[in-house]
Amino acid sequence: MNQIPISQLPIADAGSASGEVEEIFGEIRWVMEIPFVPNLFQAVAGSAAVLRGTWELVRNIYLSTSLSKALATMILFSVSAASKCQYCKTVHLNNSRGLGVEETTLEALESNLSSLSP
Repeated sequence: MNQIPISQLPIADAGSASGEVEEIFGEIRWVMEIPFVPNLFQAVAGSAAVLRGTWELVRNIYLSTSLSKALATMILFSVSAASKCQYCKTVHLNNSRGLGVEETTLEALESNLSSLSP
């Protein structure tokens, strides 16, 4: 898969982070139960305050929702596709696939939302 740049900001190296950034990166890996720090967080790690704010937003809205992870990710994918954010669309597409969302559903979320029913 081709990598899609998230921004013109330098991507922080999660392996060499220190201080508060290292602490937040550790929290991200622990809470999300993943062995890596997603690019979104590495891209904003130039400022510990921005990193903390971004992480709090993701944690308190996306990770704490009462919706199933699959439904929440499908919503994020559909919004990303509609807003033409290629990076976000790719992230949420892959997350949806990882959560078992069918390809036909993903196609409808992107191009024919009215064809879906609950």
